[in-house]
Amino acid sequence: MDTVTRENVKVPNSLLVSGVTGCEVDNQVIEYLGQYGKVERVIKVTSREAKFQNTTIVEYSSGEAIEHLKDNLPVDRPSSSPDIVHHIELLSELYTADRGSTLTQVYLSELKGIAQLSGADFEKVLLDELARIQESTKPETTDPEISEINQGTQHASPIHTAAVNPINIGDNHSTERSTPPLEVGASVSSPPRNLTQYLPSEHLSTPEIQKVVVEHVIKNSDLPLHYHGNARLRPFSGRIPCPSAESDYDTWRSNVEFFLADPAMSATHATRKMVESLFPPAATIVKHLGPNASPQEYLALLDSAYGIIDDGDELFAKFLNTNGYDKQTGCDE
Repeated sequence: MDTVTRENVKVPNSLLVSGVTGCEVDNQVIEYLGQYGKVERVIKVTSREAKFQNTTIVEYSSGEAIEHLKDNLPVDRPSSSPDIVHHIELLSELYTADRGSTLTQVYLSELKGIAQLSGADFEKVLLDELARIQESTKPETTDPEISEINQGTQHASPIHTAAVNPINIGDNHSTERSTPPLEVGASVSSPPRNLTQYLPSEHLSTPEIQKVVVEHVIKNSDLPLHYHGNARLRPFSGRIPCPSAESDYDTWRSNVEFFLADPAMSATHATRKMVESLFPPAATIVKHLGPNASPQEYLALLDSAYGIIDDGDELFAKFLNTNGYDKQTGCDE
């Protein structure tokens, strides 16, 4: 969101209000939000993205108002006009998701550019970057002497532990630090402790895991940003003459072959696209096949009805080469 950067918005202290109309009725939601804290400013969002159309940023002077509101967000608040409903949500969640996705795409694009310019394999470049990220996320090494002191503290005697951290076990098995310390020698069974297993980052970033991550990133980055869900075949009905809004069978079949040759499109998806583009009488011919039939079965049936047939000369030549019975030769002119 360019508005956040341009206006230097304090994202943790801000809300995003959708459904803004620019009328006086919008003041109702601003007055409502003003009950929870001082509103520093109201900023109109200027963005071409659909999800940020007709939205306004409400920035508080402090984060206390957000703390009161965040448990009840997002929420829809009706106004005095029955047709206008304002949607209120945290700006931090939307900004993090939107900005993080943009930075990831830019980062991957830059890595691809580096790989192309250097002639290196993109997978190797990505593995090197993951190794650097792993190095930056490693915990700092602790002093061995401090580690020994901590281990010695963990193996301290029960009497010493009771004196340092006094506890009292009541009827509800609740632990309270405000109670007096236990007397030495008191027979009290220590409550069970849930041991948390710690795995170092080296175990979570093995070469096998890195390989799976890299393959997943490469597979998803190679896919087009706009998938074929919006692509459609031109209608085909088989009527003669061909209507202007439709395509003839040869053109329609060529487009279908492009769909079938695309590895990113499944056979089921291609079949659905074919059925959606067919109109009677062509749709009536393949109606009995059903959704479980393959695209090739649909094409075979349509080819038999609308495919290119031989011209008159070729049919006459075939007729001359036709035998009436086993030992009869071709017909003479």
